Amino acid sequence: MTDCIAVLGCGRMGTALAREAARVGRAVCLGSRDPCKAVLAAEEVRSVNPTAVVRRGTYAEAVRGGDLVFLAVPFPEASEALRTVRDWLPGRVVVDVTNPMGAVPCTTSGAEAHAAIIPHGGKIVAAWKTNYWTLLDPAIREGVVHDVFICGDSETSKLRVSSFVSDVGFRPVDCGGLVNARILDAMVALLVENDRRYSNRHRSSWRFVP
Repeated sequence: MTDCIAVLGCGRMGTALAREAARVGRAVCLGSRDPCKAVLAAEEVRSVNPTAVVRRGTYAEAVRGGDLVFLAVPFPEASEALRTVRDWLPGRVVVDVTNPMGAVPCTTSGAEAHAAIIPHGGKIVAAWKTNYWTLLDPAIREGVVHDVFICGDSETSKLRVSSFVSDVGFRPVDCGGLVNARILDAMVALLVENDRRYSNRHRSSWRFVP
């Protein structure tokens, strides 16, 4: 496994994931449709680790640089982004962090829809769906270990994602097969509602208490 993390999308979540990957010593390959966003994201990544290896380019260039690929573009753009890079996905793990927010029927999930695009040999794992981008900042978490719920049909792929989750200071919670991403998608709307209702400034999250 390479130590390079590929991130498709340089918005708030994509940039935060890339920044934390660099903070723990991972090389980062940023992919964006907007060169200006990629430049700003690269600067933020280097702000926590000035010696970090940070590359930026197209989606395809980012995917070719790493085998753990975070899909962090807005949900309406995700299918097209995957189609753009599908030839490079076999052998790689795609971490779907997108949230459909009602854009897919309740009988499926965003991650399942995206899995249909990935060629045989590529794996998809749903993760980080119920976590605000703000909580990726250790200063915001203030020592609290938050949970990241993970779903996927490949146990090996989930272990790789879990390892990264632990590296950046969160607790991975294996939630079973990809079908359970339907539940995670539904949990997001309630998270957003309660965060707004209690004025928690994008710092709310779900926690599993066994």
